[in-house]
Amino acid sequence: MLLPYDVIRTTAREKINMKLNKILLGIISITCSILAFVLPFVISKSSDSYLSILSTSFTGLGAIASLFTLVIALILYQRFGIESRFIERQTDKTLELVDIIKGKVINVKTKKYNYFLRFKIDDKNILKEKFYDYLNPKIIIIKHNDYEIFTRSLYEIRKSYWLPKEIKEKMGFLIIYGHKKLSDDSNSEKYARLNFENDNSGDYVLPMPEMTVADYIKKKNELTKSIENWLSKHSDIKIDLKLEEPNQEFN
Repeated sequence: MLLPYDVIRTTAREKINMKLNKILLGIISITCSILAFVLPFVISKSSDSYLSILSTSFTGLGAIASLFTLVIALILYQRFGIESRFIERQTDKTLELVDIIKGKVINVKTKKYNYFLRFKIDDKNILKEKFYDYLNPKIIIIKHNDYEIFTRSLYEIRKSYWLPKEIKEKMGFLIIYGHKKLSDDSNSEKYARLNFENDNSGDYVLPMPEMTVADYIKKKNELTKSIENWLSKHSDIKIDLKLEEPNQEFN
């Protein structure tokens, strides 16, 4: 991940390179235009009239101008034609991901609280509530079948070549590399039970890598933010994603 000063440095370098390329293109075009105009005077014969030489010079100038117009058109086509189609496919895939996570509700259960977590940046006022101080240090535990159903479509979309890299990286927290049975009771004070699709089969297990509720909320928020940032950067159409709207209920 690039740090802020790396981003600034990279952006500045890109601007400098673009400026240098423009200057170089300008120098080449001016040089070629001068040569095209002057060359007929240099290679002309003494019998050639001034008007004939001048006509040849302007013809050469026109040919150079047409050549440079063609080159610039090809560059713009390569840059904006192919690139725009690529971004269009990326946008489609990103919106497909939005459709999957929109309204998803993760039920976080502890002895004291039953909290509904959604794919929306949590309101800062809610984060100041007392139950968050109680909830955040809890270690999350899951039911494997329930979690597998929840993440199946997310894993599939994450494998797509078209999903933007910055979004794909933020989905890494969804990957579980293994799990182990609990030596303590799942109702223990130190655990928070996460329910996803209400598949009640199986026992609660401790996923690996281990995460607290605070870790999970932070990474979930980072994923949501990366989606919002990418769409805002690459799309002129402003979409109210409304990711917080629930499409299911927990009893």
